[in-house]
Amino acid sequence: MRVLQIAKLTGGIARHVRETSAHSHHDSYCLDYDHAINIPLLRAFTFIFLGLPIGLFRILKNRIDIIHAHYLIPAGLLGVLLGKLTRKPVVVTVHGSDAMRLSQLNFLKRWVGRNSQVITTTKYLQNRLKTIGIASRVIPNGLDHGKISQAPPKKLKKPAITFVGSLIPNKVGILPELLNGQYNFYIIGDGPMGDELGGTKLGQLPPEEVYSYLKGSDIFISTSKWEGFGLAILEAMACGVPVIARPNSGQAELVENRGILADSSLEFKAGIARLLNDPKLRNRSIKEGLKFSRQFSWEATSNGIDRIYELSKGR
Repeated sequence: MRVLQIAKLTGGIARHVRETSAHSHHDSYCLDYDHAINIPLLRAFTFIFLGLPIGLFRILKNRIDIIHAHYLIPAGLLGVLLGKLTRKPVVVTVHGSDAMRLSQLNFLKRWVGRNSQVITTTKYLQNRLKTIGIASRVIPNGLDHGKISQAPPKKLKKPAITFVGSLIPNKVGILPELLNGQYNFYIIGDGPMGDELGGTKLGQLPPEEVYSYLKGSDIFISTSKWEGFGLAILEAMACGVPVIARPNSGQAELVENRGILADSSLEFKAGIARLLNDPKLRNRSIKEGLKFSRQFSWEATSNGIDRIYELSKGR
């Protein structure tokens, strides 16, 4: 089967598409945002307007059997329009912000959901979609355990606390309130808020190097206001690092009793002190995190998506 992947191939989405395509039994072709005008509002409009002829051409040229869009709006909308024009089945994966934002477009989201098979990465997102009338199936993201196990730990100044994520307001959250000279903070990622943060800023790194920094860390923190899934949390667990995250959205689903949930800067600071000073708590968090992370793999994620493809094709 040949699949047209419609996605903005940056950040976590690019990773998801790359990994699932590599482990899939089907062949993937991509329709990125590179034809869209990079101006807010115009970007989504031109992505759909110009994406229709470009998508039709790629569907015909590559003899596409199924369309898989990532995000309800605008990628899912474009995917469903292309599916209507070509009579191809459509699958849409909801990764996070498309379920959390753009409530004024819920009528369009419902239309996309009614005309596609919808996948979410967490039960949290599944429940969010249910409130606006969209049914979905949960297929979580995966891990590359081979690459994680091969990554050597970095020698970091202790105690070392690591953050991984885009340096934007939602992801950074209360991180600036935690940065002080008491601990050594390592910040992996880039974005417009980089200049406002202290600590050791490492920029965007390849996954293998991220794993090395995580393995050399004493604690991983996620200060994000919300996460659709929270892949960095799962990767930290697989690297044997105890996790502190905020008790909301998909990240709470991952952490639960395997780490510490904290919402304010005071709670984060207390959680850091507890993990550094309580060996039993620290060891339990590491053990439970490692055990939990073994349930996830990109092979399992891809197999789940492949089953959705086959079901959609048979409809």
